[in-house]
Amino acid sequence: MQKLNLSQFTGSQSFYPFTLSNSVLTEGTAHVAEELGAYWLMEKIDRLVRGIAKSGKDVSLAVANLKPADDNGAYLTIEDGNYNKLIGTHVEYTDLDFDRVDGELTVWVSPNGQGFTLYLPSER
Repeated sequence: MQKLNLSQFTGSQSFYPFTLSNSVLTEGTAHVAEELGAYWLMEKIDRLVRGIAKSGKDVSLAVANLKPADDNGAYLTIEDGNYNKLIGTHVEYTDLDFDRVDGELTVWVSPNGQGFTLYLPSER
């Protein structure tokens, strides 16, 4: 499979609702979700960030990072914009092709007034 060219996404004019939570994907994160079959990941990130926000922590910028684990799973961490870990979780199994995204995947999350917007770092 060919690597995803994520640098082509430098802003978004279209936003795509993907859950019942009023959160949206940008063109870049929608492309990743579609190409890698990773809608589950976007939903998980949204759920985790919502939980962090409900606990009273600042999520004006949350950085989600998914890295492969040795057991066919992965580690998903959510940090604030200053590299402080807010939460980490082990994904027991994933068939996400990390080779298509240079070994890891990073998604940024910001509130949008009604929910959250999930976007690629190059789209901010």
